[in-house]
Amino acid sequence: MKKKITISEVVERPIKAVIFGDNGYARGVCGRILQKANDENNINANAVMIRDNPGDKNIRQFNRFNLLFKRGAKETLMDVNCINEIIDGFNDYNRLSALADNSEITTVLWAPEKKNWINPDGTIKNTNDNLLAQLTMMLFRRFCLEMHGFEVILLLNEDHNGEVLKGEIIEYAHARGLNMDFINWLTMEVNFINAFVETRVGAQKIDAELTINVERYFLCVFDKESNLLKNAKFIAVDEELSGYYTLRTHIYEGALCSACAYSLLHEVLTLDAFMFREKLVKQMTVSVFEEIVPVINVNFQTAQAYTVEMLQRFEDASVTVKWRDYAENLGDKFKKSIIPVIKNFYKLYEKFPKHLVFALFCTLKLYSVMNINDGFSTKLKISKNILKDKTLWGEDISYLQNDLEAFEKKVK
Repeated sequence: MKKKITISEVVERPIKAVIFGDNGYARGVCGRILQKANDENNINANAVMIRDNPGDKNIRQFNRFNLLFKRGAKETLMDVNCINEIIDGFNDYNRLSALADNSEITTVLWAPEKKNWINPDGTIKNTNDNLLAQLTMMLFRRFCLEMHGFEVILLLNEDHNGEVLKGEIIEYAHARGLNMDFINWLTMEVNFINAFVETRVGAQKIDAELTINVERYFLCVFDKESNLLKNAKFIAVDEELSGYYTLRTHIYEGALCSACAYSLLHEVLTLDAFMFREKLVKQMTVSVFEEIVPVINVNFQTAQAYTVEMLQRFEDASVTVKWRDYAENLGDKFKKSIIPVIKNFYKLYEKFPKHLVFALFCTLKLYSVMNINDGFSTKLKISKNILKDKTLWGEDISYLQNDLEAFEKKVK
């Protein structure tokens, strides 16, 4: 393994980007993209990173950090030296706002940890203590200075969230009384780029330097070309990202959903450990290859190749999934990733996919024996008829009653 890099001065380059988020994911994805583009494509660009949440000014700021890649016993490091500084916009708003004045800054990489600008009722907070407000006011200052806008690259894996973020900015602008000229400028001058990112980011180790475990596998697809990153060959451009989202939602998340409860009920705590339990992992592989892949709207060969690669990634212990963490809101994940597949499978074969139905049985059993304190659990406890409850599943799934009862008898 290469010698670790200690925190020191960054490599001098022009500041051309702002990264919203200083969490592990933002560092492992945004930092990786920008560093890789500098190292391989010489884009000659640094960034300023904006903190996710209000922080103590005395907390050490890691503007230079390491990404650690593992493969078996082999370890390599990427020295991320392209972050000039970390700005806490909650405590130093003037420094944040002044970034809008820099005409060399053309790009915003958007990867906050949480949507801290949404009220419990789903409306936008009309306050300045959130990242959406900070981005909006940066844009408004840019507008007032009669400058060009930014390209905003959405690096969170949410389906086509560019339009969502744009709508949230407009809603906040209306709430703060910003004029229609600004909103028209926003529509004309700000280019929202959706991205699909496929990689796993693990734990952060804070010692003399900040080190973050990341997966070697890295797939990055933009729906439009980025002016800043257009020469980066590791970024693909495909205006239609729906196929990638389908793969992730139904194959990647579907595989994890089908195995999570089954694994925990057998007291297997991590994904990589599960992958080496042959009798257990068969439940996952059959669910994906025989029940999910045949019915989703993606090229069959593409889906199969994606699945094979995914299962190999699951065996890598360098960045793994802790099942107890994944089990949070497992029911909601099941509703999104598995229930549509069960319906499509029945339409195609006139029978229900037994391994996915068994995964549902295990999920309900897990909620009954383990204290999972999440929103789904709360709804489950007050439900009068679990399978008919549309607030749980989005629809009535009582058509699975007989199959679930059959599994109950087998277990007894």
